[in-house]
Amino acid sequence: MFIMHLVQTNGRLSRLMLENKNLLDKMHEGLVVVSEEDRNLQFASKPAIKLLLQEEKEKNSSLD
Repeated sequence: MFIMHLVQTNGRLSRLMLENKNLLDKMHEGLVVVSEEDRNLQFASKPAIKLLLQEEKEKNSSLD
């Protein structure tokens, strides 16, 4: 019984995480989550990724 509850809860959490990610991707603003300790990228929404790639491309083209 307890294991079934854990499996159901895990399924609900996974579904909610996917729904939240989809909502974040539909926003015009980007969201970036960076680790405080080592400054590694933990999460970035699609708009944030587009902006980061655009900035990187502009930085590289200005160096040429």
